[in-house]
Amino acid sequence: MGRRFIFLVVLALTVGFGVRMTLAQGEAPASLPPVEALPAPAEMPSPSSPTPATELPSRATPTGGAPGSSAKKAPGLKPKSVQAQPAPGAGARAGAAPTESFDPSVTKELAVGDGTMPSAPPPADPAPPQEVLDLGSKNPFPAPGAPSPSETPAPTRDADVERSQAPLAASPTGVPATGPSGAENNPLPAAKEPAGQSSASLAPNEADELVLSPERLRTGVQSAGLSVEVKGPATLNLNTPATYKIIVSNPGTADAIGVVVRDALPPELEFVSSQPQEQRGPDTLLVWHLGTVRAGSKQEILLKVKPTKTGPFDHAVTVTMRSGAKSRTTVYQPKLRVEQSVTSAKVLKGQTVEYRISVTNTGDGPARDVIVRAKLSPGLRADASGSSDQNLFELSLGDLLPNQHVALDPLVADAYLGGEQFCKVDVTSPDVAPGAEEARSTKVVTVIEPKLAVRMVGPKERYTDTIASYAIAVENPGTAKANNVRVQVTVPVNAQLVKPPAGSKFDIQSRRLTWDAFPVEPLGKVNLGFEVRMGGPRLYELTVQAVGDQGLNAKEITTTDVIPLADIALEISEDRRVIDVNQTTTFTISVKNKGSKAATKILISGRHSPEVTVTKTAGTEEPARYKQDAAGKPVNGEFLFPMIERLDIGQEIVLGIQVQAIKTGLATCRIYVTHDDIEQPVEDMEKVRVTQAVGK
Repeated sequence: MGRRFIFLVVLALTVGFGVRMTLAQGEAPASLPPVEALPAPAEMPSPSSPTPATELPSRATPTGGAPGSSAKKAPGLKPKSVQAQPAPGAGARAGAAPTESFDPSVTKELAVGDGTMPSAPPPADPAPPQEVLDLGSKNPFPAPGAPSPSETPAPTRDADVERSQAPLAASPTGVPATGPSGAENNPLPAAKEPAGQSSASLAPNEADELVLSPERLRTGVQSAGLSVEVKGPATLNLNTPATYKIIVSNPGTADAIGVVVRDALPPELEFVSSQPQEQRGPDTLLVWHLGTVRAGSKQEILLKVKPTKTGPFDHAVTVTMRSGAKSRTTVYQPKLRVEQSVTSAKVLKGQTVEYRISVTNTGDGPARDVIVRAKLSPGLRADASGSSDQNLFELSLGDLLPNQHVALDPLVADAYLGGEQFCKVDVTSPDVAPGAEEARSTKVVTVIEPKLAVRMVGPKERYTDTIASYAIAVENPGTAKANNVRVQVTVPVNAQLVKPPAGSKFDIQSRRLTWDAFPVEPLGKVNLGFEVRMGGPRLYELTVQAVGDQGLNAKEITTTDVIPLADIALEISEDRRVIDVNQTTTFTISVKNKGSKAATKILISGRHSPEVTVTKTAGTEEPARYKQDAAGKPVNGEFLFPMIERLDIGQEIVLGIQVQAIKTGLATCRIYVTHDDIEQPVEDMEKVRVTQAVGK
């Protein structure tokens, strides 16, 4: 009887309902507990109620700065009184039970079954490596809506139904993996998106989620597995419809989420219908989104097909799933706040300033290895005998509990430079994110001192023998009164002071112009001025200097470039003051360059009144010519001498114009001279009385 029973068991295992394979994630416990339904999201523990955590152990407070630090401890920059104040709720957290540790790097699998459901997981032997699920690739055929298939009772054994199984692999494309030997090729092509249709166009559901939300998962080790079975007739007649069953079961202890079944029909079969409704992929691919398969449950797909070709064929189905687990952690945030005050906002130069610094942990978690760093500006010095070049000081406070406050001894510094001086303090801890505004503090003091600044403004260029005006501004940009300020200007040798200004004296020997002493208030200004006549062409340099009590001194140099100028002097004279009609007289024209440079392109023109007419000119190679109209007649008595190309410094040219009186009256002759250096012409005029001879 015993041998017969054993034979029946072996026969049942051999001819049974097919081979089943279970895809497991995580490590199963030694004995499978009763299957429990996954609680609804509303029943999950609220994230706002964190699990009590064990209080961090206190660290020994270091006595000095960080090892190897270039900064040194400031005299007096030490904790004054450190009184630990416990953090809120610290006592409750101290007694909390330790939570179970979990190492995410350790991953184990459930062994692949032999077609029967094991009563207990295998022992803790190392499992073969599991193929990594590629979360980067998305499901190319998402369902328009997650179906809600009802659970179907387990099918009865049928000797006429052939069972085949495709190995389950952790592949998002649904392509079965080959066996360890690699001899068997993948019978299904990789799933592709339909032409002209993106994956997003197929309605998304929970199977499309690559990352599951924590509300859908449980804490601790989770074991989810699927077995798939394809049941179909062993033989069919051509063009005779038949129904296949695809059974997906979850024998694990956790829900399988995002279950997707893909069936690439072989060429010998033609799809007729399915229950539940399928989604069509490229070619003959059929897709069913089953959603979540609860632990200990199963779902069935009824697939109706029709054979269109004769001969044997394999019908393979691929199933993919998602599962996960979660852990819960409570995070506390320590925060550091540094505060400092100063004895006075204004300090006289040479006096001391005192900074009072305190540090507080305003967060709800302990801050370890707290370091306080203070940096003084270059105008302050805390230790005149041995201060570092960086003026940086450092102090270690050790650990600070929540709401703990530490006041440091005052930091005393000497003010030896004027202006705005500061003390920058920052506090750091490896438990506090750097850069927080409240962890830094800068306190500024004003070191009062008088200052002097002097400016002199004058022309950048002047011509020779012209007057240049200069303005002097004496300012006190400091914060204290400048007393006994004296200003003096050195006048160049070739320049001549026009007149000493009021309240000043000029020394001819030293050529210095000095004003009487006067005070300048803080931020005040005193204006002075003087004039000089420039000499020959050169660059003139004028120096102004202001000095005062307490070593105040300011100086500025101003330059004026005196450039040469062609200065044309014009003079006209006549040899006879009165002439009769038909008599002649000569106007003599003298043109002389009295400037400091040569004159070029000199044009001499003239115009006489109707009482006379020009009969002859002299002084140029060609005679002067009248300006004529279209008929060739003179126009308004205007005439023009040929151009003179150059007239050097001190050179003179003399021209003559002989005129004849043609009617009585006062005859005039006006001469105009222009050259390259002037825009307006130089002009002069002479006149002659024309009378009628007696008896004519």
